Amino acid sequence: MPSPTTTDLPLLPNSINALVQVIGLNATLKLVELRGGRCLDVPRRAKPTHWLVPHIGQAQLVKLVAIYGGEHLEIARCAALMRAMKEQAIVADFASGLSNSQLAEKYRMTIRGITGLRRRVEQAAPSVNLDVFTAFLTGDDNDT
Repeated sequence: MPSPTTTDLPLLPNSINALVQVIGLNATLKLVELRGGRCLDVPRRAKPTHWLVPHIGQAQLVKLVAIYGGEHLEIARCAALMRAMKEQAIVADFASGLSNSQLAEKYRMTIRGITGLRRRVEQAAPSVNLDVFTAFLTGDDNDT
């Protein structure tokens, strides 16, 4: 799969798209998972013992330090992406046989909320580039 560009991933904020360009999609989404909504103090040197290495890898840490070393980065929560992924997961679970009641319990929503969400998502065009993130979640993405 080709490396995404900032124009390829409109569900992500610009700051996160910039990180994708530096360290790749997998490592960036891992940072969002670990630090979304909070700040990340990027070290000045990429030591193999740094706490990020097991999560994003030494090579990605070296790239991150080369561009952002010593900086205090705010990592966005990526709410639009997370919402789109949840909506698609609900529709997929319904298609696999779960009832509205089961979906409401699983996703901690009301039955009316599930019904409205399903109707809205099923009638709308697919979310922009959601397949890229679905591939990431299923382990089919190999950009690192």
